Amino acid sequence: MDIYLRVNVIAEYLEKGESTATILKEFTGRWKVTRGTIVTYLATAREIVAERNKIKQAAIETSHRQAINKVANEQILSDTELEALLCSIARGELILEKIVTQNGIEKIIKYRPTHFDMVQAIDKLWKRRSGGVKKARN
Repeated sequence: MDIYLRVNVIAEYLEKGESTATILKEFTGRWKVTRGTIVTYLATAREIVAERNKIKQAAIETSHRQAINKVANEQILSDTELEALLCSIARGELILEKIVTQNGIEKIIKYRPTHFDMVQAIDKLWKRRSGGVKKARN
């Protein structure tokens, strides 16, 4: 059996949690090699396992980072969209619709925000923005 394959078999045993004593006992007889040879294989196998663990950890961290970024981007978009809606109401630009029934007939009426709607939107924007300033100062 090729040395590379032997080292990888030992690495798999290490990943499964097998002890050095178990590995020595198992493979000195199976491969008919000395204890020193298995110890050499073990040293290389430990390096391979450490490298595999680094790769696994990096993959996990990347996955976590991507999940966090996705949630953050969705939150930013929703906050940005909310702010954009409030701004368009405050400027009186948003076209709103409401259903009105006249003589038993439903009609859709389009209208712009009232002065009161605009003042409320400005108030909400002010509170959102000034609340963010207070949080940033603390």
